[in-house]
Amino acid sequence: MLFKITKLFFFFLIISFSTSAKAVTFQNYSQLFECIENHNTFFGYKKNLTKCFEKKGITIEKDSLKLIKNEYGIIDNIIDLNLPKEETIKIKKPKKKLSEIFKKIFDPDFKEIEKKESIFNKPSALSDEYKEKSFSLNDKNFKDLNNYIKRNPEDIYAITEDINILTYNNQYLSEFKREEILLNVYNSFDVAILASKVPPPAEAAAFGGVGSMVAVAAIAAAAGGGGGGGGSSAPTLSFAISSTSVGECDSDVTVTANLTAAHSSNVTITYTVGGTATKDTDYAISSTTSTIVAGATSGAVTINPTNDTTAETSETVTLAASVSGVSTTGSTSTTITIHDYVLKCNTTAFSEGSTSDQNTIKNRSTWTAIEAGGAVHPYEQMGIHKVQSFSSSGVNLTGVGETIHVADFNCDDNHDIYNNKTITNLDDGDAGESTFDAATASDNHCQGVAMFAAGDVGARTGVAPDADLVLSSIPNFSGFSGDDFAVDLDAARAAGAIASNQSWGMGGTTNNATEVETFRVNNGLTEREAFATLRHGSTSSSSLAAWDQYIAAMVNYQSTGVMVWANANDTTESDISAMAALPFWYDGTKHSSDLTKAWLTTNVTQYTGDADLSDAVESEFTLRGNKCGTMKEYCLTVDGWDTFQATFVSGGVSQYSTGRISFGSSWSAPMVSGGIALMAQAFPTHTPEQLVDRILASANNVFFTPEGNTTFTTHGASIRHGYHDTWGHGVPDFYAAMSPITSDSNPASSFGFATPSGSGGSSGSGSVPFSQVEKLPVSETGMIASSSFGDGIMNGLKGKTAYAYDALNGGFKYNVNDFINYDALTEQKIDHTLDQEINYLKNFKFSENKTAKDFNVYAGEFINFRDKYNRGLSLTLDQPNIALQNFNLYNNKDYKNPFTSENKGIGFNNKFYFFGNNILLGYNNSKFDSLTSVNENLVVPMETLALSVNLDSDNFDLLSFTTGLIKEENTFLLSEGSGAFDLNDKDNLSNFYGFNFSKSLSSLGNIYFSSMFGNSKLDNAKNSLIVDTSNVLSSSFEVNYELKNLFSNDQLNISLSQPNRVEQGDMTFRFMGLADKNGVLPYQDHKVSLSPSGRQKDLTVSYYKNHSRNLKTGIKAVLTDDLGHVKNNSLDTNLLLSTSYNF
Repeated sequence: MLFKITKLFFFFLIISFSTSAKAVTFQNYSQLFECIENHNTFFGYKKNLTKCFEKKGITIEKDSLKLIKNEYGIIDNIIDLNLPKEETIKIKKPKKKLSEIFKKIFDPDFKEIEKKESIFNKPSALSDEYKEKSFSLNDKNFKDLNNYIKRNPEDIYAITEDINILTYNNQYLSEFKREEILLNVYNSFDVAILASKVPPPAEAAAFGGVGSMVAVAAIAAAAGGGGGGGGSSAPTLSFAISSTSVGECDSDVTVTANLTAAHSSNVTITYTVGGTATKDTDYAISSTTSTIVAGATSGAVTINPTNDTTAETSETVTLAASVSGVSTTGSTSTTITIHDYVLKCNTTAFSEGSTSDQNTIKNRSTWTAIEAGGAVHPYEQMGIHKVQSFSSSGVNLTGVGETIHVADFNCDDNHDIYNNKTITNLDDGDAGESTFDAATASDNHCQGVAMFAAGDVGARTGVAPDADLVLSSIPNFSGFSGDDFAVDLDAARAAGAIASNQSWGMGGTTNNATEVETFRVNNGLTEREAFATLRHGSTSSSSLAAWDQYIAAMVNYQSTGVMVWANANDTTESDISAMAALPFWYDGTKHSSDLTKAWLTTNVTQYTGDADLSDAVESEFTLRGNKCGTMKEYCLTVDGWDTFQATFVSGGVSQYSTGRISFGSSWSAPMVSGGIALMAQAFPTHTPEQLVDRILASANNVFFTPEGNTTFTTHGASIRHGYHDTWGHGVPDFYAAMSPITSDSNPASSFGFATPSGSGGSSGSGSVPFSQVEKLPVSETGMIASSSFGDGIMNGLKGKTAYAYDALNGGFKYNVNDFINYDALTEQKIDHTLDQEINYLKNFKFSENKTAKDFNVYAGEFINFRDKYNRGLSLTLDQPNIALQNFNLYNNKDYKNPFTSENKGIGFNNKFYFFGNNILLGYNNSKFDSLTSVNENLVVPMETLALSVNLDSDNFDLLSFTTGLIKEENTFLLSEGSGAFDLNDKDNLSNFYGFNFSKSLSSLGNIYFSSMFGNSKLDNAKNSLIVDTSNVLSSSFEVNYELKNLFSNDQLNISLSQPNRVEQGDMTFRFMGLADKNGVLPYQDHKVSLSPSGRQKDLTVSYYKNHSRNLKTGIKAVLTDDLGHVKNNSLDTNLLLSTSYNF
């Protein structure tokens, strides 16, 4: 049965302060202890300080140590202590022997403590003594101390001594307050700044901080020949970084070193890289050195993130700079985070090909033969070479399975561009059909249109080279053109054409949208009458009927396909072609027929910029035809200028233009039609309207100032995009359209995993509309599976996929396991080093029998209210509560146990006796750690209530039972989740039950057994892909056998243990599928067994012998089977031989 913990409120007054150091050297005082506690001389202090920092990977050079001053009595110059004059700091703290320190900790004089703690021996609030001794250090004092030691690291010893004197001699500070102050002071102590004060100039620090191209540290330069001039101050060096957070597929990060003035000699900066990311695998750095040459003021290096296919969590690159030729100050490093945005970098069900694949595509002769003017290829301006590199299950994204309708002039499907595709010719002379005019050297318009849309890759490659084609004639018709066009369009719709390309318009003097509207108004005509007159020459009933039939066919076509029109090619025209502007009149309001759903138009433009259009400017674009004008919200800018196209067939040989450079929006439109075929293949459930929105919303519009915005909405998801009267929405970027579309008003969080709002429970499968779906950010999604689960989750989710949706509700499929990190599978490995063994051997003595302990002081007990019978209350910090310490007393310290080892927050304890048995009760809350706030962001929030009973038994040396309750906020058995795997719930509860016993077997040795069982339940995660868990049972155990004097003066230990492992339980995940065209998403629940495939077992055998007073030897073997609870994992062995000889 599970019990919920009622919130406990403890008020414990603690004054704390925070340090502004960017990198925390010591997480708690226990790590700082050996630096400053055990020394009797100034030399001993420096020796300990050096060793202590070396363990943290920080070297203090000898020249730097020489700068540390052997003095004290300076603190009153830094902060106002307001001490009585006779008690200013003059006396050094008497040194204590190590034995005295440990005696005070582990064997305190309780009578003396009782005397001190007696209220009759304490000064009253009215006494003079109390008034003199009462003072406190406020936050400003702490800040002043920290800032001082940053600037003056050579005074670190003096500050330490002054704090000791205030504590031990003057008794103004408690031991607790002393440790807190010293922890913060030493975290403000910067070895690099100390080194910078050593003459001659020493190599030192670099930069840190965040922001886009913001200088984050100023570094004073004083040597190397001086700065830029005369009597001016020496130049200073600062660093700027373009970004501290990038995706694997994002642009390079640039790190720039800047001098405030030119230096008289070269300044060389050396960069040292580190972090969790792997150099040359996860990223590449252009160089690890940068030289600012004499006379220059800056130098830069770049870090290029690598877009790989490995499933990873976010990784970091740490960058530290050292400088020669100038003196330096400042912080030591910066950190760049590389995010593995799976769906940002690998879109839809298709995966992007390599750069080599893309180069192969754009270097084909059938590709390069199209661009005639030597400018950037029009396909490459639209990212087509990148899109064509995508593939899924061996199928390329080249229009496979898609069909394009081309309504045009002089089509000849015998040309090579029609090879390897299905051609449906609606006007080849069959019954009821007209017949195309022959394609000749001068009349071959259709050949160019068909080539740009879907030309075969072996001839002249089109945008969608594997798409099929439906051909119909514009000039060749019977009766009225309108009804003939309508019949052809209906046939194209029946053939499944996703795009209908119309690269033609009306002739005559009244042909653009503004002219036609003026003509209509001036003559008092309706829309249908105006177009019947202009197209068919009259407003007769048959003429009107033919026109209405064509409009109805276009309305019907938009239910399954996109109408694509060319703007026309006359720069003197004031507006777009009237035929391309039909939605202006037929918008569902002016006329009941609505052509605005799936309609695109294209202008013809000449682009003269470089291949990178991300920084294009308007002056690089020249309009070569009709502007977008009336249709600016439906219009795209396409470079159809200076191209070669397919022409006709002569003597069985397909011909192409070579001498006559052609251009026109007639070429621009089919490039977009081909792009629509690619998008339809990539997003098979997008409606034509959604495809149009995706193309317009992703178009490149950086080169102009928008004159208005279009809001695109799909199933309730919307996004805004700017347009322009000349350029429409800009240059289509089909590569960008393949990626999740976001904007400032719809940030990246709108791209996320779909989950029903308020999800919970388990129903197997079903469907839900977008209106009832919440998106959980992909960029924040991830899970770190703890070692308790082993490969259970991995195996259960193998092959499982789900969809995430962007701001236009476009679906992107991915592998769920890509978002789960399984690094913890190896964290329970018992890994002892030779140094540890030698240190153990040096201090080797026979271990004590494992018996129940009644400690006067437990680890981390800073406040102890127990009486002389060792009963009462206590407060622990930075350690588990005393009930858990009692259980862990003899257990393996190499394992992380979610129930007993990880909660080290503030602890409230009570120790008492009941029927002669020792009872220990403790409560921990990890969110409160009064020792320091420096690592508060690393703490896993949890609360633990535990009870441990040591039973008095004649049959056992130790017999204890431990039970308790743990409540995790953001984790479940230490597994962490975020985004779509969010575990942020306050009722993830576990009951745990532990048992220990130890039994002496007399001359046959001693046996010890310990085991822990847990029963855990994840409260149904709201709005998460995790919708339910059963009760999850887990266990751990350890058996230890110990034999002394096997031969003589020796000891044998054999231990068999298992870290915590899930034995039974399951977790239910709900994954969304691909939405249908009505915005309804199917979902499927997957119940996954959490039990891993294997069971980690660790066998440790050690033998130690005292050969003589000076010689000791030891051997230890650790064998691990099924590491991380993964079955058939290779057997891991660790053998250590050690010898110690004292001279």
